[in-house]
Amino acid sequence: MRTKYIDNLKGILICLVVWAHFIELILPRGKWLYTAVYFFHMPAFIFCTGYFSSFSFKKILSGLVVPYVILQLVFIFFENLFFDAGRVFQFYTPHWLLWYVFAVMVWRLLIPVFNRKNESVKKSL
Repeated sequence: MRTKYIDNLKGILICLVVWAHFIELILPRGKWLYTAVYFFHMPAFIFCTGYFSSFSFKKILSGLVVPYVILQLVFIFFENLFFDAGRVFQFYTPHWLLWYVFAVMVWRLLIPVFNRKNESVKKSL
């Protein structure tokens, strides 16, 4: 179920990402502003992601693992082709922007572990 408030929050957070990257590029002395934006918008993104996450191995595989592997290969291919970087494919070392996709993948895979832990804590109370 979608809520307009959460959709608006995510839209604002996305705009802040673009704005912070813009600040980073054009304002060499704007590091404090960039840091201030990242100080709250990344935790807010992580909270939203976690709050609306659910465990479905099929969705994790098709929605996160497959795109991650494809984009990781594409980034490494182009970096090696144009910049002669000599990088090799590593699943566990996300390239550039893919750190968030990798983190969400790991967090969602951990949901059953935390649910089991949560259930055992509730039983002991």
